[in-house]
Amino acid sequence: MICRTPGTESCNERALFERKTVWPPRETVDVSGPGKSPRSEGERLIAAYLRQRRLPWVHEPDIGGRNLDFLAETAVGHVALEVYEPELRLPNGAGAFDYIAAVEGLFAQRKLKQIKAAKSAGLPLILVVGSANSDIPLDLFAMEGLMFGRPGVRFPLDSPDPGADAEWTFLGAGRIQPRLNRGVSALALVRRFNPTQWRLERAWRSQRLLLGDAPNRRAVVELYGRMRAIETELVERGVYDPAAAVARLVILHNPHADHPLDKRFAGPHDDQYGVVELDDGRVVWGCLAFGLSRWEVLGDGER
Repeated sequence: MICRTPGTESCNERALFERKTVWPPRETVDVSGPGKSPRSEGERLIAAYLRQRRLPWVHEPDIGGRNLDFLAETAVGHVALEVYEPELRLPNGAGAFDYIAAVEGLFAQRKLKQIKAAKSAGLPLILVVGSANSDIPLDLFAMEGLMFGRPGVRFPLDSPDPGADAEWTFLGAGRIQPRLNRGVSALALVRRFNPTQWRLERAWRSQRLLLGDAPNRRAVVELYGRMRAIETELVERGVYDPAAAVARLVILHNPHADHPLDKRFAGPHDDQYGVVELDDGRVVWGCLAFGLSRWEVLGDGER
């Protein structure tokens, strides 16, 4: 994958808000929503995401006769967000399960009406997937499979060495195509992480507290005791907060969108994926930018 360095213009929140912008006229979008509070866990997490980025937003505004979940004002214009929380239940016994089918409801009839309303209003629309109702968190592969077809392997049948010529690809038709769902600007996974966790783990590493180095059960117990003591000390000093949480997005851009999502929409912790043009002219799907990871979240006295 090809990734830009964290902190570049595409994912630097400070640069985004210092840039001079021109807001779209308010009369182009009706933001007179019912004023309801976010209800589901996914909606509350998106509300927290918008608040932490200091983006003005409205919940369930009326857009073309439909109430989309969120309408946010950003430095790159208005952006609509619609949240979907699928139910993925693991089988009670042994067996297979289809984790891509769980997110296909993202393009169910009601969502299609929301997509049409946002498209008619000229708004970039992000379809956000949460994992609060699932036994396991949905991941990047599920979203890519939904967009472009299920991940698989392709190789030429007449190849003398199929293993050497094999390559990863998407099999079958996905829900994002040149003539299908062009009103969707991007799909996204919403995540949360502890921005102080890296300090705790750095302290453990500095003391060489590695479980792999414990030769027996007694050593493991002693190791856990030392790790717990360090954690308690950092909590008391205010260096590590076990309850701290920050929301972030993993954004997958639609290359066929009628209203593309500006890459500068992303916050400092967001990952972005989309179409990448290689030096040899080939166009592939890959990483556009990695957000700041937990290892790089600095405290006020460490900048």
